[in-house]
Amino acid sequence: MVSQTTMTTMFIRPWGLPMVFIYCMLSGLAGVYNEWILKKYYTESLHLQNIYLYIYGSLLNFVPAVVIPLLLTRSFRQLNSFEGFSIYTWFLIATQALNGLFMSAVIKHASNIIRLFVISFSLIVTTILSVAIFHLTLNFYFFISFAAMMCALWLYYFN
Repeated sequence: MVSQTTMTTMFIRPWGLPMVFIYCMLSGLAGVYNEWILKKYYTESLHLQNIYLYIYGSLLNFVPAVVIPLLLTRSFRQLNSFEGFSIYTWFLIATQALNGLFMSAVIKHASNIIRLFVISFSLIVTTILSVAIFHLTLNFYFFISFAAMMCALWLYYFN
C-alpha cells in the first residue's frame, strides 16, 4: 500500500527541468512556425495547407513505426501496427484528428494566443467532466490556475 506522503511528494530528476525547458521551446517554436505557414498563403485552402504541413510529420513517423520494425524482424508477416487497438483507441485517434483540424482553423483565422486559450479552457472542461464522471476531488491549485486563466483572458480582451 502506498503511503499518503509518497503520493503528494514531487520528485524532480536532474534532467527533468532541462527536458521540460526544451519541450516548451520546441512546442512554442512549432506553434509559431505552423501559424506562419498557415497565414503565409491565406487564400490557399485550409485542407491543402494541412496536407502540406503534415506530410513531413507523417514521413518522420513512418520510419520508426514501419521501417525500423521491418529491419529488426526482416519480415512483413510479423509487422502488425494495429495490434492491440480497441474501439477506444480508434475513438482517441478520431478525436485527435478532429482536434488537429479544429486547431488549424483557429490558427488560420485567429492567432496562436487564441489557440492557447482554447487549449487551456479545454483542460478546464476536461477537469469538470472528470469531477462529474470519475468523482475527482479538486484542490486549491486548480482554483489558482483557473483564476490565472481568467485574469489572462480578461487582460487579453479588455486591456
